[in-house]
Amino acid sequence: MEPLIEFIKSRRSIRKFLPKKVDPKRIRQLIEAARWAPSAHNSQPWRFLLFDEEEGKKRLAEAMSHAFRNALERDKHPAETIEDQVLKSYRRIQKAPSLILVCLCKEDCRLYPDRHRNRLEEALAHQGIGAAVQNILLLAASLRLGTCWISAPLFCPRAVRKALVIPKNWDPVALIAIGHPKKISKLRTRYRLPKIFMTGRKG
Repeated sequence: MEPLIEFIKSRRSIRKFLPKKVDPKRIRQLIEAARWAPSAHNSQPWRFLLFDEEEGKKRLAEAMSHAFRNALERDKHPAETIEDQVLKSYRRIQKAPSLILVCLCKEDCRLYPDRHRNRLEEALAHQGIGAAVQNILLLAASLRLGTCWISAPLFCPRAVRKALVIPKNWDPVALIAIGHPKKISKLRTRYRLPKIFMTGRKG
């Protein structure tokens, strides 16, 4: 068995998949891994919605692409750049064999009397969701499945709600595209340790 660190380094974000659906049992395994992630005071703020039907993926891709186009136009990007980026975004969602919408639910998060601590509590919830998503990505890689973590729903939650039926207390924050890899992405460079790490020793 390869060392854990080597396995972690081997994981890639996959954007091209074979036209083959993922076994529902595998999806349940991924969610099982996610629910064992750590979260602040065990609030478990994550919620997951699976959809792999073509109609649902198409609705979501169209709604999110429309929101993305509007944002790019407001930022005054060139027309050709907008068309290229919107098309890539649409295809990434519509062509994924399976999609898991990751949502934040605050029902078990602590409620404080001041705005500042409530914002911090939400930040803690997002940290827990990040840990849950990482569990999914790593287990999927061990099952020889490809994944791509897409944060776009955080920027257009209304568009996501318009396309899908989601409980009112679930706030969309991410998508995970899942499938059998068609092409393995190249390793992207990482900062060297001296740039990102230092000890807290004095003197």
